[in-house]
Amino acid sequence: MVLALVIFGSLGWITALYLNAERHRQLALHREQGALALTQFYKDNVLTAPRAKGWEGGRGKDVSLKEALDLAAPKIEAAFAGQPELEATVRDTLDRREFFRDSEQALASLETKAFLEAARSAAPLLRNNPGDKPLLLILSRATHHMLYPDTPFDPAWEPPGK
Repeated sequence: MVLALVIFGSLGWITALYLNAERHRQLALHREQGALALTQFYKDNVLTAPRAKGWEGGRGKDVSLKEALDLAAPKIEAAFAGQPELEATVRDTLDRREFFRDSEQALASLETKAFLEAARSAAPLLRNNPGDKPLLLILSRATHHMLYPDTPFDPAWEPPGK
């Protein structure tokens, strides 16, 4: 009787271990397929852009990375059909690229003392990124210099207490 309990208990434990290992194997396989799909998408739709014009999606050697990514954007949905998490990852990457471009524009406006333009550029970005400290700093400095136009402005920010 005790031997039967030990055998059945061991079989149950081994079955649980097997099922857990199988679940992890399936997860690893899913992630590998996702990584391969992402790699293939970028190879087929972004890295081909600098090829000679007309040759397998080529746009010529003078194509910018922005142009290559813009050309790839309409192909995202078809490339990741049935894989919403991968599609979201790629779209988020492209959205972040636009966020950084717009953030750089806000900073450039601040550095050239175009305070109103800096505030106008930074404020909409903060709606979707409310905790972004560099944007908050740009908006704060731009607002300060619009309120107090006679205060000296140095594009290099010096943290308080330093």
